[in-house]
Amino acid sequence: MRLLRHKALSLAAGLLYILLASGCAYNRAARQADVAFARGDYAGAAATLEEASPPDRDQLLHLLELGTCYQCAGDFATSNARLLSAVAVARGYDERARVSLRDAASFLAALTVNDNMLPYRGEPYERVLLHTTLAMNYLLLRDPENARVEILQGYQVQKEMREQNDEAIAKSKSEAAKRSWDTSRINSEIGKAYAGQMQTIQSAGNVYQNAFMYYLSSIVYEMNGEISDAYIDAKTVHALNPNFLPVRRDLLRYSKQLGAREDYDKWKSEFGEGTEESLPKGSGEVVLLFARGLAPVKEQIKILLPLPLEKRIDLVPIAFPRFVARHDPVATLRLGENCAVLGVTQPLMSVEATAERNLWEQAPAIAIRQLIRAAGKVVLQEQARKNYGPIGFILMIIATDLSEQADVRSWRNLPQDFQALRLSVPSGSHDFVMDLVSPGGAVLDSVPVNGVQVPEGGISFIVLRSTGVHGTAYHASFGGKKSP
Repeated sequence: MRLLRHKALSLAAGLLYILLASGCAYNRAARQADVAFARGDYAGAAATLEEASPPDRDQLLHLLELGTCYQCAGDFATSNARLLSAVAVARGYDERARVSLRDAASFLAALTVNDNMLPYRGEPYERVLLHTTLAMNYLLLRDPENARVEILQGYQVQKEMREQNDEAIAKSKSEAAKRSWDTSRINSEIGKAYAGQMQTIQSAGNVYQNAFMYYLSSIVYEMNGEISDAYIDAKTVHALNPNFLPVRRDLLRYSKQLGAREDYDKWKSEFGEGTEESLPKGSGEVVLLFARGLAPVKEQIKILLPLPLEKRIDLVPIAFPRFVARHDPVATLRLGENCAVLGVTQPLMSVEATAERNLWEQAPAIAIRQLIRAAGKVVLQEQARKNYGPIGFILMIIATDLSEQADVRSWRNLPQDFQALRLSVPSGSHDFVMDLVSPGGAVLDSVPVNGVQVPEGGISFIVLRSTGVHGTAYHASFGGKKSP
């Protein structure tokens, strides 16, 4: 009996070691960096992450979060270095994923591996925001050409991620069909677990198309004189977020410049007479991009799902990820100068809603993978009972349950949402004040941005990131007279 106990314990310990032996030190460092980042110590967060050694499977996540820390700390060149490394890592993962999807045996083998043990490839919206973040860095480095390159890369990533995800979801459903599993019942149980988030999920729209990226790209195209492309992207912004007012002037201006009279009349009729159409003489523009708060984080929940076995159906507890929102006291950013309010940012793209919808759309495939693994573990448990008796059986149940943890990885230092404001101001040097405003209208903190040069006919970008009541801002100006 003692020998059997020893063998059972060894078998259970071997399964647990795979999950628990690696990554613990890095997870502690990542939590420390989270704390520093949340209190506005972006350079400190970067230093903590630089000293940590992530496991290979978390390399992409490590680079994404490092890139964000450096961007918020104002070191845009280092931020780009880390983020471009992230792009290279992600491309390598994508190629492996394509091979796995093409090869049935490889795909089935991947289904049997705990999601935590697989390399983190990044979610579709994260991969698009990777290139959007690079584009913002290039703008702050006064390099609009490379900003344009990153925007084009973002378009391509949208397309590729949609294709790969659709194929992976279809293959997972195919595996369920081979086993004659009732996916409608699986989906029903998942729906109950996400019921409290459905309003947010439904507000997100398309997880592959990012209104913030399209808005930024329309401005970059305009700066490069590519008005037709700018107009196309502005129309996409309006379609994704009809309530975003700043893009309305762009639609009127672009359609007028292109001689699209029918479109111009349509926008004029839709938006009314109060929308400014052109840049006043002697003025330039300020584009204020506001990255507010912190993205939601994942937690693990357990869902009971039906697992059809050879002669019975078991209800098995499945470890599942669910996003939890992080409260932020700030609602909007107010731009002012000389005690006068110039404008208030408007929500453009909710990272929180997009993240929750993305997880919701992938949830059935996640459940199928979990159930396939659960079926394999039932076999292991029965083998443990046969070889090691009741003690081995019980220990194997414990070990397999603990080893199946939900994958709660995500790009944690993304903002909760992106907001924007675009307005004309007299050309010259400006000392702006940006107020972090609560939902009730209280000013929680003010961030001065002095010496912003606004060239006549040019554009000055201001990028502000807030975490809680802490905010930091950077700016860059681009001259050159533009057409009205």
